[in-house]
This record gives sequence, C-alpha cells and structure tokens, in this order.
Amino acid sequence: MIIMKVKNFGLMAFIAALFIFGCQKKSIEPQGSTEWRVMGKAERFSFGTPVRDVMVTLGDDSCLTDTAGVFSFSNITPGKYQVMVKTDDFKLYSDSLSVAQNTAYIITLQDSANLVGQVRNLAGANVPGAVVSIGDGVDTTDIDGIYRFKSALSGKSSIYCYFPGYYPVEDTVTVTSNYRRRDLTLQSEFNLVGYVRNRSGLPISGAIVSINGMADTTNETGYYEFALIPTGNQTITCNQPEYYPFQDTIALTAQQKTFIILMGSKYNLVGYVSHAIEGPIKDAVVSVGNISDTTGENGYYQLALVPRGRQVLKCKKFNYFNFIDTLDITGVPQAKNIVLRKIMADTVYVTEDAMIRYSSDYDSYRQTNYGQDVDLGTYSNEWLTKEYYWVDGQYDEMYVRHYFDENSLFKLPQFSYSIDTADYVGAFLVLNFSVIYYGTYPSIMKVSEPLTDWSEDEITFDNRPGFSHLFDIYNFTAEDELQIDVSSFYRTHSAFTHGIVLNTPSSEAYLYTDSRFYIISSECSDKTYAPKVIIMYAW
Repeated sequence: MIIMKVKNFGLMAFIAALFIFGCQKKSIEPQGSTEWRVMGKAERFSFGTPVRDVMVTLGDDSCLTDTAGVFSFSNITPGKYQVMVKTDDFKLYSDSLSVAQNTAYIITLQDSANLVGQVRNLAGANVPGAVVSIGDGVDTTDIDGIYRFKSALSGKSSIYCYFPGYYPVEDTVTVTSNYRRRDLTLQSEFNLVGYVRNRSGLPISGAIVSINGMADTTNETGYYEFALIPTGNQTITCNQPEYYPFQDTIALTAQQKTFIILMGSKYNLVGYVSHAIEGPIKDAVVSVGNISDTTGENGYYQLALVPRGRQVLKCKKFNYFNFIDTLDITGVPQAKNIVLRKIMADTVYVTEDAMIRYSSDYDSYRQTNYGQDVDLGTYSNEWLTKEYYWVDGQYDEMYVRHYFDENSLFKLPQFSYSIDTADYVGAFLVLNFSVIYYGTYPSIMKVSEPLTDWSEDEITFDNRPGFSHLFDIYNFTAEDELQIDVSSFYRTHSAFTHGIVLNTPSSEAYLYTDSRFYIISSECSDKTYAPKVIIMYAW
C-alpha cells in the first residue's frame, strides 16, 4: 500500500504517477523491503502553484524542489521523521511523518508576506513581469504572475499595476498585519487582435493589416494586433501579394476583440512535379502562357491568376522530357500534379568498321583491305592534268582526269534495349576526328547506307556493296565530336547492321569541297574516342 498525507486531494493522482513512473526497478510496494521512498510536492497556499528551489528536510536528509516543486527521498528506513521547510519567503513549515511504506507527501507553504496576489489578463492567463507597487514598495510578478509585499504598511493604501501592452490598474486595498491576498486583472491595450488565414485555415505570414491609419504585419502564425483603436465602426483591410485583397467593416469597443481574416489565394493552379520513382523534382519550370513558376525542394509549384477557359500547361526540366497538357481552368483553385520522365542514355561501341580507297593512278588501292586501320579517311577528289604524247612524229597534248576516293564504313551495333517500345527516343552515332585537312570550301559529309552486308576484314573497293545516299551534314566542326542521328536506322531499317558510309563529295553540286578528314576507328585502344552509338530512352 501507499501511505499518502495530502492536504489537496486533487494532487493525489499526480503523486501516484510520480511513484509509478519515477521509481526505478522498484515496485510500488516491494516485498520484504526495509527501505522506502518519500516523494512529494511543495505548493503555495491559496494559489496551488509550485514552490521551486526550496530546501525540504526529512530527518537528516534534505533536497531542493525542482521546477515543478517536486522533491524525492530514497532509501528511507521505516520510522518517524521530522519534515521541515525553512525559508525567508514562507512561514516555517514543520510536521512529523511516519514512514512504513512508500509515501506521497504534500507540503503547503504560506507566504510570510502580509500582502500577496496574482496578476492575470482578461483571458485568465498569468502575467509574469508585471510591476506592482503599493506605497513605496515595488515588486515584479514571478513566472506564475504572483507578487508579494513582506511588510506592507497597515491601513488603506493605493495599489498600482502596469505591464506593457495593458492598461494600468489602480485601486485601493486595506492591509493588516495578517496574510491578505489581492488579485489584479489587466486589460490589454490591444483592443483588436486576430489572425490572417487562407481558405484552408493555414496561417498567412507577411500580410499587412490596416485600420484607422495604422498597420501591422502578420508573423509566422498569421497573428496581428492593434492598440487603442477608437471605438465604433472601423474599416479593416488586408493585403498580401499572393492573395486577393480583403476589406470589411467591424464594430470595436473598449473590450478586446478577436477578428479572423480569411483570404482567397490568387494561385488558382497548383501542384507537384515529380518522377515516378525518384520523387519530387526541383527547379522544374511550369507555365501557362506567360505565367510561370519554378518548383522548390518538394516539387511544388503555384500559378496565380491563370485565365479561365482551356489552357495549355507545360513543364520543362533539363534532362527530362517536356510535359504538355490541356486544362479547363475554372473559377475555383485547381490542383494538377505532373509526372516527368527522365532522359536516359546507354552507350554501345562500334566493333566493326573499315575504309575503302580508290585511286585512278594506283590499282593496288582497289584491292587493299583497310579494316584494321586506326584512322579511317573520308575524302573524294578529282582533277585534270595536261599530259603530252608523241604521236606521228610530234607531241600532242591532252587532259587526263584523275580520281581519288576514300569512304569510311561503320556497322551499327545491336542494343539489348527493345526499340519497339514507346520508351525508345532515338540514337546517335558519335565519331571523333584524328587528322583534319581543311580546304577552301564549306565542310560537307555525305551519309549513305550500304545495301548489303560487308566484313571489315574482307571489304575492298572492288567488292564493296552498293550505296544509297541518304542525307548530308553541312558545316560541322571537326574539332568536336561528329554526332549523326541514326534513329531512323533502328526504327525502320531491318538491315541497320549494314551500317552507314561516310565520305566528302567532290561534284559541282556539292561546291567541290577539298577538305579531308580522318576518323578514329574501333581499333583505337582509348574508348573515349572510339566510335559509339548512344541510345536515348524515357525512364
């Protein structure tokens, strides 16, 4: 059992809880124990507030009360003890306590002052820090709003109380040598207070509330306050850039009035931008016409004053596919979440490439295989030379046409990724140049398609397959990578493994380019520069 000696039975449950949760590795009533625990609380007479930092003595032991007024003694042997509290602020407390079990004990201390009281506002909340004066004596209320005068002069005196933001209170009080309690109530100078919230009830910070030529800006909780506003009907307004302006008329009296302002958001289209797997996407730009917003860390966007009617909603983010949709904008706020698909890329290296070469002056070029060369040429040229022949006893001159042609062939690798799915986007053949000879005309590269299969170890100019010209690449910069769009090869050409052929044209139709380029082949040991195909798909 627990022996409880209390003078305030409303605290019995509190003390019982102290035993249940405060004892470590001990039951409330351990079997066979010869040492017990005494716990309790020191409270102020008449007020019931905790008395903090006073020394409680139990026999030869003593301890200070904590911030809740609680004290505790452990390992107390059975017996009769003297409980004592001696302090200048309270009358001496002395009592005897018999300990035979775990014991809960309440100490009620009465002020040694002859005038005490508590200062509260009209809402019943304590007002700590209020200044109270009587005669020449001055005191400041403590954390519980309590003031005390230890030796107030007997008789009728004026008592005065002040705290910033409240109207001062002045009254009379009759003081005797005996204990007297006199509470005081302060009325706030702020006769208009309130909160600014959105239609969902969430606080709006940074809103400017104005009334009678005065203005206040709401804090993070949406709170505003005004002091000493004249009584009667007053016009109140509220403005915040993200919300529609608010205006109303309210009736004020000398009593404090609480007024809640509800504002409608200008943002009539909001939502989140995210990836289906990776979650929120930051820095995505969402727009309707010229109205736009950039998403934050959580992917949230909000668009203000989007016109009613059918509108086109767009979303862009680097390394993601653009989003576009149509919405019917109404007169009420709408939410539209956007899911973006990421642009992904896989790289597959070219493993088979070759060069074929033809020269009208050297027949050996026609039968030579250049499949193992590190540099593959792309060049085409023709020229005339004047030559003289001895004919019928005299020299005769004639013009001889010469031809030189180099073509580079690249087989396009197969992908493990299925290009038949809707996620496939496209593919690019990426090439790097090793040697560049610039001519006097613009750079042009002819792109053709081999019509039959070929092998890099066997192909020569004589056994080459037929070529079908596809398109040309103009004014490329050979110092950088050459990227050739081969998406259509993978989409529509069943024989894409035949690859492509590159050379520079020489006919007048191509303005006769005399530039010559050598492309690094798959024989290069540095894969950074080796030919490769990059496939892109949505994820």
